[in-house]
Amino acid sequence: MGRGKWSGTVGVLLLLAALVLTVHNLREARQAEHFSGETAAKLTEEISRRRTAREAESTDYLGLLELPTLSLTLPVAAEWSYPALKRTPCRYSGTAGEVSFVIIAHNYPAHFGRLWELEPGAEVYFMDMAGTRTLYIV
Repeated sequence: MGRGKWSGTVGVLLLLAALVLTVHNLREARQAEHFSGETAAKLTEEISRRRTAREAESTDYLGLLELPTLSLTLPVAAEWSYPALKRTPCRYSGTAGEVSFVIIAHNYPAHFGRLWELEPGAEVYFMDMAGTRTLYIV
């Protein structure tokens, strides 16, 4: 096989690999959006009943992260793990109200993929499972 044919074949293979990866990532993002939406609705109901703890899908949740500017309400898992992170934002460290409170998530459009749209001064809320709502300003 000549050098030109070899590089053309490699190029086609790389394009196919990129297409497969893109389809996989889009599928994963849709699954995460669906899971987060359902879980946020369940947690909202639980918080309205003022329960202090919640377990769903074998994951303990801290509460809900609300980003009104982006029209997002997301469940936040109490502890991060790679499997949990594929479905929902997770606490990385700290607790609500502390400077060290860090929430991590994938950059799926329905998770943190649109954070760049937040302007300085935008409001972000965290509501724990007891119903305590903490305001953060970007």
